[in-house]
Amino acid sequence: MESSFTLTPESRLPKWFPLPTGYTRDAVTVKSYYYSSPFPVDNAVFELTDQNDKLLMKATGKTCWHPETKKKRNKYGGLDPDSYPHYVYVRVNGTLEVIEHIKGPTFRIIDDQKLFKEALESNECN
Repeated sequence: MESSFTLTPESRLPKWFPLPTGYTRDAVTVKSYYYSSPFPVDNAVFELTDQNDKLLMKATGKTCWHPETKKKRNKYGGLDPDSYPHYVYVRVNGTLEVIEHIKGPTFRIIDDQKLFKEALESNECN
């Protein structure tokens, strides 16, 4: 595993996770785990859990750097500490979401139409 993050409480759930019957949004969270792979495979795992860390649903998808974040690369190809937020996009069962990583181990789902359109038009993660 390369990295793990937790969905911020104020973020909506990813579209591929419907809110389970009997739960409210504040009673569940999503954890993401990114894996490095030299092959074009699903490299992200998302887990929907309850307040007791009980796994309710799991999904995998392929993640790619968003074009907006690629513009922030430094001369060495990396990202500087002051370059946040970072954006990735991921497809799970054909459903695309744009994810914003803010400083720290958290992320949120972004509904910015410009970022979504750029992700749709990008050919890297198809």
